[in-house]
Parts: sequence; C-alpha cells; structure tokens
Amino acid sequence: HSVDPQAIAAGEAAIKTRDPGFDEKTFLDRAQTAFFKIQQAWMARNQDLARDVMSDALYQRHKMQTDQLLAAHQTDMLENIVIGHAKVVQVTPGPPYDTIVVAITASMSDYTIDDNTKQVVDGQRTPTTFTEFWSFIRRSDAKTAVGETGLASTCPSCGAPLKLVNGLCSFCSAPVRTSSSEWVVDQIEQSF
Repeated sequence: HSVDPQAIAAGEAAIKTRDPGFDEKTFLDRAQTAFFKIQQAWMARNQDLARDVMSDALYQRHKMQTDQLLAAHQTDMLENIVIGHAKVVQVTPGPPYDTIVVAITASMSDYTIDDNTKQVVDGQRTPTTFTEFWSFIRRSDAKTAVGETGLASTCPSCGAPLKLVNGLCSFCSAPVRTSSSEWVVDQIEQSF
C-alpha cells in the first residue's frame, strides 16, 4: 500500500461532507479496539465475541477457521499484544460503501497448541513485530452516532423485541448490528 497524503485528505473530506461527525482520531481509536476484540475472539475460538466489529464476510471466514481449530483440538495462543502504530493509509469514499485502510504495526506471541498435550504445534512463543492492513467499511450514507447507542428496539429480521446474545437475536438467531453507522472490519491483509 503506497500512501498518498493528498488522496487520504481528499477522501476524508468527502466523508466529512456527508458525515460532519467523522473524526480520524476517534476512528483510529475504534480501529485499535476492533484489533484487540478480534484477537480476543480468535484466541477464545468464538467469533461472536467480535461480531459487532466485523463484516458478515470476515465473520464467516474467521468462524470457519476457528471451527477448524476446534475440530483439530487446537488453540491459537495470542499473547503480549501491543499496538505500536495505527495509521490511515487509504481512504476510498463510496457509494455504496466508504472504505478506510489502516496499517496496524503490532507485536505479539502467536503460536498454536494442541489442546490435549499443551505442546506447541505451530508458531513461536517469542513476540514478533508485524504490519497488517485492516480495511474498514461503512455504508456511505451512514452518520457517526454522537451520544446515542444506535440500538434498535426490535430485530430487523423477525420483528421480535430485541434481546442480543453475542450479537445475535435471541429469538431467531439472526446477526444484528448494533448500529449501521459503525465501521466494521471487512478484510485483513498481512504485510510480508
């Protein structure tokens, strides 16, 4: 990803014309929160823990991968997680979606253990530093929610009074976003 500061500024300006509440610092705070939430869900082998910060496509990919770990009786251990830097490197205003790519440089120990023997079967316990490119998307007509939860009172799928369990309607089990104004991670690319 080559960084073009003028294109980033122009992209953010285009988003701000539709959404005056958009703020890069607040966005980057949310990006870092999403990073930690997704690592936690990955290690717990429960993608529902981070459902609210992932697109449907990323959720399905991660769920399939964690289901494979469960079937193999393995746990991916992520420890000593530290974000060194998070920076916007690309902004593509929509419609239909706005996309912001964030380069996240972090370090962590990343290794896989066998659930029965507790032996390391992949990776290493020594922390390594890496950079990943996280693509966040949001509908172009969305507005940054300021001072409101954005929570619906009924399920958009079945109409039942909304009670969420891990991001799912407790009645029909449909995934429910807490707010369509929120940015969600759609793609994570490793940098080598």
